[in-house]
Amino acid sequence: MRRSLTADKRWLAWLWLWGMALLTGCYSLAPGRQAVDRIDIQENTQLRDDEIKGKIATGSSPRFLGIWDGVAFEYAYFDRFVLQQDLARIERYYRSKGYYHSRVRAARVIPTGKQGHVRVEIAVHEGPPTIVRSALPSGLNTVPFEHQAAILNAVEKGLKPGDRFDETIYEQTKDRIRAELKNRGFAWAEVEGRVQVNLLDLSATIQYEIKAGPLFLVRSVTFLGIQDLPREPIRRVFNVNPGDSFSAKDLETGKNALLDLGVLADVQVSWPSGDPQAPTNIPRNKAGQPAVDVVVRCTPAPLRTIKLGVGTELDTIRADVHGVAGWESRNFLGGLRRFTVTAMPGIVFFPTKVGQFESPDRLLPEGKLLASLRQPGFLEPRSTGVLRGNASIFPVLLQSYSDDVILGYRELKGAVGIERMFWNHHLHVGTFFHGQAYYPFTYVGILDDSLRRVLVRYVELSSYLDFRDDSLRPHRGAFLSNSLQLAGGILGGSVSDVKVQPEVRLYAPISSTVTFAVRSTVGFLFPRDYGQALKDQFDEGDTRDQQLLYFRAFYSGGPSSNRGYPYRAVGPHGPGAFLAPNVSAREFRDRCGAGYSEDACRIPLGGLTLWEASAEVRYPILGPLTGAVFADASDVTRDKTTFHFEYLHLSTGMGFRYDTPVGPIRLDVGYRVPGMQKIGGDLDREERDPGQIFGQPIAFSLAVGQAF
Repeated sequence: MRRSLTADKRWLAWLWLWGMALLTGCYSLAPGRQAVDRIDIQENTQLRDDEIKGKIATGSSPRFLGIWDGVAFEYAYFDRFVLQQDLARIERYYRSKGYYHSRVRAARVIPTGKQGHVRVEIAVHEGPPTIVRSALPSGLNTVPFEHQAAILNAVEKGLKPGDRFDETIYEQTKDRIRAELKNRGFAWAEVEGRVQVNLLDLSATIQYEIKAGPLFLVRSVTFLGIQDLPREPIRRVFNVNPGDSFSAKDLETGKNALLDLGVLADVQVSWPSGDPQAPTNIPRNKAGQPAVDVVVRCTPAPLRTIKLGVGTELDTIRADVHGVAGWESRNFLGGLRRFTVTAMPGIVFFPTKVGQFESPDRLLPEGKLLASLRQPGFLEPRSTGVLRGNASIFPVLLQSYSDDVILGYRELKGAVGIERMFWNHHLHVGTFFHGQAYYPFTYVGILDDSLRRVLVRYVELSSYLDFRDDSLRPHRGAFLSNSLQLAGGILGGSVSDVKVQPEVRLYAPISSTVTFAVRSTVGFLFPRDYGQALKDQFDEGDTRDQQLLYFRAFYSGGPSSNRGYPYRAVGPHGPGAFLAPNVSAREFRDRCGAGYSEDACRIPLGGLTLWEASAEVRYPILGPLTGAVFADASDVTRDKTTFHFEYLHLSTGMGFRYDTPVGPIRLDVGYRVPGMQKIGGDLDREERDPGQIFGQPIAFSLAVGQAF
């Protein structure tokens, strides 16, 4: 029987793969054409293969899932005329990198043995590189002394004596010098350059010619195209006014601040240009000082949006269906206030879930109502005041199910605070006061007397540094964030603690279309008046303590965490006291058995210390459909500032993403790697078996947005 089931699973896997192939389409070779299977660059030691391949038009045929060609992707065909042009492109690219004696030594087209398929070999003779002898600015005497150090610093960041000459770095240095001048008030600044290459000794002499021109002020700021939008709030947020010193950086910051309002689809900022060496045509203000007129061209976006939709959730814990209805105004009551309200009613089918596909015997209503109000220019031009809140009702469905008691909560949340962008929109800082109230009830059964209202009040300082090239689909860059929360104390409430969680995300291009991404986070919770339920022995009063931990402890597992595990499935588990309301600790121990080893009584308790790490490779498949392979590891421990890195909880898997205007829709399947849940042995802590799907240790999740 086991052999038969294994064979069936293999057949199902192959049928799924071929079904995907049929859905995405298959291609056949065009008559008389040759498909390029591979391109090999030979004899190159200084420039990488992918770097060279990215500069030519001839390409190899892409393979579906890295295995099949002609499936989902059309073949890439060989064209000898294109290849001839590519050889010239390669030589030109080498010259731009300082290899002026480089040449393509040979190009061969070789049949692969498969009918109609060839591979292309290109042999390159690189030759010696051209070395920079000197790189100096000229015209620096036209720049006031207090600005000269910044210009010299911009020059020093470029090519230095002894470096290999590189046209790209040379052009970037000119742009950097020009930007530095314009940021310091030289609105008409120009930077040209001369490179003298000695082909005999292969040396390069670089001279950056600086034409600074006058130091300008802002004479006027004119907004065009804002139509019925209120002009004064826009002017206040832009925060560049007549009489200010000219700065291209300030204008760019003002442009980004306007786009952040959400009422403008596009913003273009310009000012008249002129000859920096023609003093007779310089515009001046009434005081006779050089000054330019700034023009801000705006394209308004729709001010009101209605959102309607339906969704579903299906995993090893729950199955539900819910609707979404929302309305947003980006100029609420004038003043560019942004008001959003969203309702999400739903039904949970109990106890239906993955691995337990049966007709539900109970329909549990759930719902959420969210509202937020954002006021730009709060307290000062670039700050935004934020007020948000939500009311919801939901069942608490954990790994353990009980037909006797189904716990639920009515939730009220509110937050008020202020946030601001700094450092050319790379640094975001926000501070908030949060108030939360949770009211327990039961859908079915008796509510344990120990479960009472939970009040959580805390202040939060949140920040992030964002250097990604794209916030929705990052390909390169870094993202660093941190959240610091202080709960209770003089704020009151049911809990008193300190909670901190920093996170790092890094993105690096493997090629022009493939991205390698990593994420790492740690979390620390320091409770002052709760946490005794994390002790090994279940005691009286732990029901209330578990209730507080449920809302404040760290958990791991789920679609944006460890994707081989269900939601909250990684970490300490223990007896769920509310499953047997109003019984003594002894009676509960007797019901759960010695050592509390019965899965029926164990629920995720959370922990005080968290670590998570993920790595992912993202690659294109077809049009808006992309794929990813990933590895996740994580652990949660009961103790403060204590890590157990031997508990890897390692999972690997793959997924698909479909791009939409609001971000990719993501489906991931994670597999818990046997033998790698704990290094050196099996898990020996009290962690409940997360269950299997189709007889395999896997979990799957459906979400919107990248995992990180």
